[in-house]
Amino acid sequence: MDTIKVQGILITHGHSDHVGALEDICRVFDASVYIHPADAEIFKLEADFAIHDGARIDLGSEYIEFVHIPGHTPGSVGFKLIESETFKRAIVGDAIFPGGLGHTASPEAFATSIASLSETVFTWPDEVILYPGHGDPTTVGLERDAFEAFCSKQNPPELCDDVTWS
Repeated sequence: MDTIKVQGILITHGHSDHVGALEDICRVFDASVYIHPADAEIFKLEADFAIHDGARIDLGSEYIEFVHIPGHTPGSVGFKLIESETFKRAIVGDAIFPGGLGHTASPEAFATSIASLSETVFTWPDEVILYPGHGDPTTVGLERDAFEAFCSKQNPPELCDDVTWS
């Protein structure tokens, strides 16, 4: 049986529930760490490679494209999984969950999150499956109508924290 070598650890954002075991995992697998520079700086995390919007990792005929989705944290990112030139799945960390967005720490972070979701996730096809950092997967199509309805109504200017579309 072939041994699989872990070559890279892709970090969606720097919160402790996503990186708490990073040091131990790096020690065991001797793998490179990829994280957005904003979160590396804020959360004092060491990275071998900085994730930048639009960059990609080639995996033979497939690749992973990095997408900056700030709001949950300044360096929140998603990973578009491109297989045979087809985009059907994305890992979105805590940027979006079924029925709402990830926690935001301030009204400014909330506004950033809404804007970045509008410019990234909600430009993707409805059938794209979204894998959040917690909970069940959803699709762009299942979230789109509720997101658009949420964005079209007047929301309090101090809105932040854990927010659902309803």
